[in-house]
Amino acid sequence: MEKLGPIEVLEEVLAEHEVLRSMLLRVEVLSRSVLQGRYAASDELKEQVRELGNRFNQHLDREERVLVPALLDADAWGPERVERMHEEHARQREIMTEMWNRGSGGSPNILVFALIAWGFVRMLREDMAEEERISLNPRVLSEDVVTTSVEPE
Repeated sequence: MEKLGPIEVLEEVLAEHEVLRSMLLRVEVLSRSVLQGRYAASDELKEQVRELGNRFNQHLDREERVLVPALLDADAWGPERVERMHEEHARQREIMTEMWNRGSGGSPNILVFALIAWGFVRMLREDMAEEERISLNPRVLSEDVVTTSVEPE
């Protein structure tokens, strides 16, 4: 497993979040276009969802390689944070797979696909904000070693 320092992990994952946010914005705009009846955006929406899915899967894999060790070393809450992250990643992968399955069939209902994509964008934004607040917090991932010791009397 690749071992980065906590600050490196923090900076890397936050930078990836910014790239994902940019992709989410494109998917959101295209989803809204389709939902408003501009069906010409359908093919581009599918392509952007495919690109988002590929990039997001890479991001989840990367987090699991570099963020997990950093969280486990951070403090006593590390195992709980890691467990929560794994549960969230499993849920996100499941939703992403379902979304793509609905969009890649022979003649999918593009309105349903656009609505699911729009909802996925909203969910991922909320999930990233929560992850940044809880696990990607400089107070959690820092170079400072926090220890507790009891001085003998």
